[in-house]
Amino acid sequence: MSETPRDFLKRLFAFSMGPLASALISFITVPLATWLISPEEFGKASMFSLVLSLFGLTAYMGLDQAFVREFNAYSHKTKLLLHASLPPLVISCFVSVGVLFFTRRLALLLFGQPSFFGILCLALCLPLTILEGFNMLVIRMQERAKLYSGLSIARQLVYALLMVGFLYALRNFQGILLATTLSSLIASFSLTWINRQYWNPAGLGMDRELLQRIFAFGLPLVPANIIGWLFAGMDRLALRTWSDFTQIGLYSTGFKIAGLLLVVQSAFCTFWVPTAYRWYESKEAPEKFERVSKTISALMCLTGILVIFFRHLIIRIFAPSYAASAVLVPFLIFYPILYTISETTTLGIAFSRKTILNVLITIPCAIINGAGNVILVPRYGALGAAISTSIAYLAFFWLRTILSSFVWIKMEAKAHAANIAFLSSAAFFSLVEGGSFNPIFSILYFGLFGIIFFLNRNVLFSLTKPLATFYKSSKL
Repeated sequence: MSETPRDFLKRLFAFSMGPLASALISFITVPLATWLISPEEFGKASMFSLVLSLFGLTAYMGLDQAFVREFNAYSHKTKLLLHASLPPLVISCFVSVGVLFFTRRLALLLFGQPSFFGILCLALCLPLTILEGFNMLVIRMQERAKLYSGLSIARQLVYALLMVGFLYALRNFQGILLATTLSSLIASFSLTWINRQYWNPAGLGMDRELLQRIFAFGLPLVPANIIGWLFAGMDRLALRTWSDFTQIGLYSTGFKIAGLLLVVQSAFCTFWVPTAYRWYESKEAPEKFERVSKTISALMCLTGILVIFFRHLIIRIFAPSYAASAVLVPFLIFYPILYTISETTTLGIAFSRKTILNVLITIPCAIINGAGNVILVPRYGALGAAISTSIAYLAFFWLRTILSSFVWIKMEAKAHAANIAFLSSAAFFSLVEGGSFNPIFSILYFGLFGIIFFLNRNVLFSLTKPLATFYKSSKL
């Protein structure tokens, strides 16, 4: 039976509770952190997070995405999990041992100072991150929304409490590293216990056909992920090369403000990917996918305009030394906005299993981002990195959308083009406005908000009925 709009919203709401609550916790703790450490120390911690997150892009070998792709098509979930997770776990353990042999060099590269403690935290977090990631994927693909949200909230709360406590005691970047490592350790072992029935290898042999299938899906993603590693991390690498830790700290803080949209990205993508695969396997009409795409485009761009308008107010809760981050926000929001919309327009690549197309997406984007950083960062610092990132993600969105249309349905893109154009105009106006509040520009922002709302009025008003039905049913 086809899924009703009320059921769709009910599951979306359940999946969203975790990211939303986690964002609220982060929104409270990150400003506290800015009062405890300087932007320079925050920048050093950001380099640790960068390496940790970018490591996963290659260590997973695309097998996490292969696991997601095969979950609804393969009946033996335990065998699928073990075949997909063991290669990345083994690789991460070898890399962990390897980084300990280059402790001094890595510490100087990442933190600008010797720090065995920092590299030890990195070595411990590498396999823990892989283990935690696959455990969360199991719960996510089962669409156990309440459990997923509850675990996400608990994980963020543990991290927040540890971070504030350690920063208060240490007053340097090592407090964040220690909080990251301990929270990852707690989360990994707790999740493994929850999913323990899926980690039981008793009686399971190697399935060569399954291995071939998941590697055929995942391995073409490896070169794309390596290039994506450069694409995603080039901004902070450029700042590390041509600027200083203070600029990295300001840039990272700007991303925390843009995190208001990152939480929407996280909530939607967590829910959408398993839903999209299930719809595809059950042969749902393509119009359903297109309706979701137009709705997300409108909502994300409207929210982006509001974040640009309120950025001067939001920055006031951070320490005064971080005030310059407000200028970066209008450009940093392009990443979560365009990535989220593209998740609804790039489905054909995954559905058709033509993951090699991701290479054709990431190479041009990496080149664009690299050129932008080389030109802009030496002169404009964090602002140059933010502008370069926004341009690269514009290319990322359109390449994903266009290439997907070649292997699946061709989605109507006029609404996306108009929404993104008006959002880009708001970012340009913010650059002219500068770092101080100007009421004239507020009129421009709300004018752009009104235009986007008017152009998308049909898809937005179509939400009222299912939202009203969902609201009434939730009160019963």
